[in-house]
Amino acid sequence: MSLLESYSFNKETLEIIGFTDLGKHTPEDQKTKLGNHALVVMYQPFGSRWVQPIGTFLSRGAASSEVLYHIILESIVLLENSNIRVNAVVSDAAQWNRGMWSLFGIDEEKVHTDHIADPERKLWFCSDFPHLINNLRNWMVKPENREFEVGTRVANNIYRF
Repeated sequence: MSLLESYSFNKETLEIIGFTDLGKHTPEDQKTKLGNHALVVMYQPFGSRWVQPIGTFLSRGAASSEVLYHIILESIVLLENSNIRVNAVVSDAAQWNRGMWSLFGIDEEKVHTDHIADPERKLWFCSDFPHLINNLRNWMVKPENREFEVGTRVANNIYRF
């Protein structure tokens, strides 16, 4: 999620908030730069409506595939060590997320990998459907993509398919 760059001072903790913070995965060249993207790692059980944030991060630009890989890997290990089963990783299909999938060995032919915590299980990777629809809509409204034809125009706003 894109954010405006800003910072604030927390009087209680005596910390300046707003600089890039990806935990121990923060690239050295970003540690002194203001963050402008938020990353939230959440857990949601299958068949339930509640969602639990696991971690929040502030990055400069979208976090790289390598950083995402390490954050997801660490999140899975911590959840599994707390007896919370992680069966799937869901994200949008942005370039950096697809790169993270590749680091896990995921491609068009293989959408799962051996589970990190239990070799008897599979860890599945999914793209969330609302983002796919949103991407399709955004592609369709671009002026250079408006020349596709669904039917043949016969008269005012009447189409023959």
